[in-house]
Amino acid sequence: MISSTVSLKIEELPMRATQITKEALAISGGGECKHYGIGFIRDYPEAQQKCPGICDSNHAKWNDGWKKVIEGKLSYCVCCK
Repeated sequence: MISSTVSLKIEELPMRATQITKEALAISGGGECKHYGIGFIRDYPEAQQKCPGICDSNHAKWNDGWKKVIEGKLSYCVCCK
């Protein structure tokens, strides 16, 4: 369980930390979240362009989480229902 006493908002963290933190929150609970492979995503702005579509096509919403799995080849988006 994640503590509710954290004083920083996720949006206030650096971009990479935000990516990891939001992914951890998605995996830890609060609904059903799944990872969907989407080819390669270079950075957060590209994730913002690609992930909402892959999540929509899987009847889910993008939670702002994504991760590079294989550099230059594969990334995934975290989508929650």
